[in-house]
Amino acid sequence: MQGQTQVWRPSTEPPTENRDVIAIVSDGTFFMARYSNLSGWGFYFLDNGFQFDNTTGRDVRYWMPLADLPPIPA
Repeated sequence: MQGQTQVWRPSTEPPTENRDVIAIVSDGTFFMARYSNLSGWGFYFLDNGFQFDNTTGRDVRYWMPLADLPPIPA
């Protein structure tokens, strides 16, 4: 994705399977998240790590891919 503009995409167009993204839910809260065709939306929570959450997953409205990391110098 290097060199591409990052834009919000609707949840009706899910991201690539198992790729970390930023997801925004209906109340404006946003999470680092991951989508799985089998399990739906999973979210990274501070208190209990990564978990699939059907309740929150139903409220995802938009998502944005994370930018690529810069090259790490040798």
